[in-house]
Amino acid sequence: MQIKDILKFNKDKYFGGAVQANWFYDAEKVRIIADSYVFHGPKYHGVNQQERQNTSYKLNDTATYAMKLAKRASETKSNPFCMTIAGYGIGKSHLSVALASLLSGYDEELRQTVLKNISAADRHIGEEIRTNLHKNLVIVLNGMRDFNLNSEAFTTAKKALAQHNLSANIFDELTMQYKQAINFFTNTFETHKEKYRHYLADTALGGSVTPEAIIEALENADKTVFHAVNEVYKEFMGTYIHAESDISAADVLVLLVKKYCIENPIFDRIYILFDEFGRYIEFTANNPVWQAMHHYSKYLKQFRTQKAELFSMLLFRAI
Repeated sequence: MQIKDILKFNKDKYFGGAVQANWFYDAEKVRIIADSYVFHGPKYHGVNQQERQNTSYKLNDTATYAMKLAKRASETKSNPFCMTIAGYGIGKSHLSVALASLLSGYDEELRQTVLKNISAADRHIGEEIRTNLHKNLVIVLNGMRDFNLNSEAFTTAKKALAQHNLSANIFDELTMQYKQAINFFTNTFETHKEKYRHYLADTALGGSVTPEAIIEALENADKTVFHAVNEVYKEFMGTYIHAESDISAADVLVLLVKKYCIENPIFDRIYILFDEFGRYIEFTANNPVWQAMHHYSKYLKQFRTQKAELFSMLLFRAI
């Protein structure tokens, strides 16, 4: 008898190619990705005792790890920040999409699919997770993309709300200056194309003056594009569009917690899954204009003083 006569590859769980964490917001891809992730329980965890003794951090199988995250909802004093470290190419991004699908609850069928896969690895853990599941708002950030953290957090928060069929109108109080910029731009684009091209040259749009690209950037609170449009506004109106302050990622999160976890508690808590965090820090170290560590420190400051029990941030990085 040969091994091939005893074991066979489960083709139903095969997923070809690398996974991007932000595919959690792709309605077609997320189902295939979440269903194809294979969890391992403590009985099948490929870690020997020697490896456990040689590390300064705790090693977990993926089923146990999912259980710990789900149980955070009932822990009011737990540290809201968690760094998850694993080897390159081991499946952290795939796992982040599966965990987001489990924790969110925006699609109950999708959640049950992931729960079934966990139960297949360990039935007891699957049952314990089931008793600790709530509806949560899950924001997934992909550090492989070169982004401004403030703008990306705002954009992704709107996608997360859309998954639950919730309007992004709660952000209106933060974006009045951007709406004014959109109105001005819409009315002046055809007559001032060259001015816009000039001021947008140093932004992420690189001088692109297509109306769709500029409006999308303003809708996502891109402050560099806003300032470019504001310069055109100043030339023709004699003054700048008044802005109390730029929207920060912390502003977005504090507002979400206030509106949907406290005043109208639709969600038990907000989870942020930041995939490829180490790679993103490397990017910002070489591009200090993005000031990622400054914004990250604002996360820490805001949520150490304001309802930290309603917030969890998971950081995934490779070793």
